[in-house]
Amino acid sequence: MEVLGIEPSEITPDSRFASDLGGESLDVIDLNFKLSKQFDVPMRLQELGDGVALDERRILTPESLSHLQQKYPFLDLSAWVDRPIDDPKDLLTPEAIAGYVRAALSRQQPVESAGT
Repeated sequence: MEVLGIEPSEITPDSRFASDLGGESLDVIDLNFKLSKQFDVPMRLQELGDGVALDERRILTPESLSHLQQKYPFLDLSAWVDRPIDDPKDLLTPEAIAGYVRAALSRQQPVESAGT
């Protein structure tokens, strides 16, 4: 992955952006820029952790799980039900990023041709 300077063989679909891959806030911004440019749709990956609350064990609250599922229905949150979160960026897995891109592309309005 070019943004993080790591080999593809080091990545799994559920690799956590910060804890497993060493991603930082600036890397999320860089990834947003590169994805937006490549797919010509706005990306806001940094918003994924917005409004997320953790309990005393650093596990997503039921309200947060519900909020994330409603806002990002493509996310598989089953792994996060009882898993502590060290960094909200860890919600960004390659699988989540791919789902975010697919969702952004599906919301993109088709471009009408000049002749119609």
